[in-house]
Amino acid sequence: MTAKMTINDTPIQTPETMQIRLQHGAAWLTKQHNLYLANDPAAASNQKFGAAMAAWDNLEQLWRCAAPTGCVMNETTRCGEGSVVQCDACVVVAE
Repeated sequence: MTAKMTINDTPIQTPETMQIRLQHGAAWLTKQHNLYLANDPAAASNQKFGAAMAAWDNLEQLWRCAAPTGCVMNETTRCGEGSVVQCDACVVVAE
C-alpha cells in the first residue's frame, strides 16, 4: 500500500494533474452552463455551479504558482471560444 503525500491532509498534486483537472472542469462548467441556458432541469444548481467555478479559479491560480505558462488546455492553443471559463493566459484585457 502506497502512502499519499499530503500537506494539511490535502493531497499534493503535480502540475500535470492540475492541468487535467482544469481541462475536465472547464468542460463540465461549459456543459452545465449550456444546460442552464436550455432550462434543462439536469443543470447544476446555482450554488453548485458557483462553487465549482470558484474551485476552478483557485486551482488555476495554484497551477500558475507551479510555473506553467500558456493556456490550461495546452501550450499551443487557447481556451475554446464556446467555453464558459477562460484561463489567465487567454483572457483578453480591454485597453
